[in-house]
Amino acid sequence: MQALLVYYSFTDQARIAVDIVSETLRQRGVKSETLRIDYKDPSQRPTRPLPFSEQVKLGDMAQRRQTVPIVLDAPERLQSRYDLIVLFSNTWKFHPSVPVQSFLASPEASALLRDTPFAVVVVCRGFWRRNLRLVREQAEAHGGRFVGGEGFGFAGGWLSSTIQSIRYVARKGVAERRWGLIRLPPFGLSPYAKTALRAFADRLPLASAGETK
Repeated sequence: MQALLVYYSFTDQARIAVDIVSETLRQRGVKSETLRIDYKDPSQRPTRPLPFSEQVKLGDMAQRRQTVPIVLDAPERLQSRYDLIVLFSNTWKFHPSVPVQSFLASPEASALLRDTPFAVVVVCRGFWRRNLRLVREQAEAHGGRFVGGEGFGFAGGWLSSTIQSIRYVARKGVAERRWGLIRLPPFGLSPYAKTALRAFADRLPLASAGETK
């Protein structure tokens, strides 16, 4: 049994989610490999500290469903057949991130997903259903077969986690405890979300490639 975990990560939260899912699948006897998406042009790659104005531009690009040239860190893995593909999608302005949308628009995604079961993990601050729907639609258009998907949120409420995230990215990865009178939560996936991720990976349906293709 083999699974491929496809992701892009800017603040490491998607990578943390990948590690949790990978470990849970390993405990179920599934070998997991990863495929990281990145910008082909390093000058387009967002880096921290990232001013709020640039964060807004990235969100607008995601909302307009723009794509950019991308690279994959292990393109040889596209040649293998997998029993399950897990797509990790960051949420930028209620949409999949630009790198994730760029991957899903690529011929590589089409070849990888065809006739293959896939699940979707949305990393978010509270609003994830549109993101999940868009990723599912694109993956199904490539011939993938949806077997499950959920959103997994950051610590705190939507407003406080959003403020923390904006300032965290703008301040080169420095979390703050307060913003004015607002008490801010720790940055990143909540302990509850991490537990829910393990439960989600533990109940994903699995069947060998010979049974599903």
